[in-house]
Amino acid sequence: MNSKGRQWEQMGAASGLFAVLLFVAAAIIFLNTDPSGGNTPRLPNIANAEAAPAFFATHLNGIRAQVMLNGIGSVFFLWFLGTMWTVLRGAEGDPARGSVIATAGALVGTALTLVGLVLTGTSTMVTSLPQAETVPTLYSAAALSFAFAGGAFTIFYLGVAEVSLRAGGLPKWLGWLALLAAVASVFGFVAPYAQSGIFNPATGGLGFYSHYIAFVVWVLLASVWLGIAQHRNRKATASPPPASPTSTTATEGAAS
Repeated sequence: MNSKGRQWEQMGAASGLFAVLLFVAAAIIFLNTDPSGGNTPRLPNIANAEAAPAFFATHLNGIRAQVMLNGIGSVFFLWFLGTMWTVLRGAEGDPARGSVIATAGALVGTALTLVGLVLTGTSTMVTSLPQAETVPTLYSAAALSFAFAGGAFTIFYLGVAEVSLRAGGLPKWLGWLALLAAVASVFGFVAPYAQSGIFNPATGGLGFYSHYIAFVVWVLLASVWLGIAQHRNRKATASPPPASPTSTTATEGAAS
């Protein structure tokens, strides 16, 4: 690969870091809306979705900022995913079943995340009472979309773990962490049946927070490792190997 190609690969790895920064910024804004319920109105669970209009009205600008940051972060993640696909497929070789599975899971998860963001963004655009009455439905649908997105990322993690542990696409420690992330994310498939409690997709520890935290942490670690590995490869390629004693002797003999 030429130097320009390696630069693009490094940009792909760096895009994962940019995505993480945007996701963390969105999470900080989210926490500032007091999801723990210390203030009123509190972040409602699905069973109390009728309280969503009041919550949105109080934190309108913060919610809009979250939608924007998470949307841009998803774009950077897709760029990172392209680099991840290249690394996994290069290690696995054809037919690259695990790489395809991982990429498909990430694409479906990202698409569902964007759907949730669109629904959330729509909830912030209400201008009349009849429109405000649709906010609880939009809020519930957005929460379910985010939950299923987390569930879909389970497929991504399992594909990454399979290639990493079998073919060495990524370090084994990243493969094992991918398995842990898959366990944290699979609860997204349970969330639609829990309107409150720990599995609730809007406020639940396993219904919402677990798959979000697992995603951000794993992408951060994978981005850092890819960036370091590509920097080392580029540096090794740029430095010519030292001449062996045998070739040096042969060259001197030919010259004499």
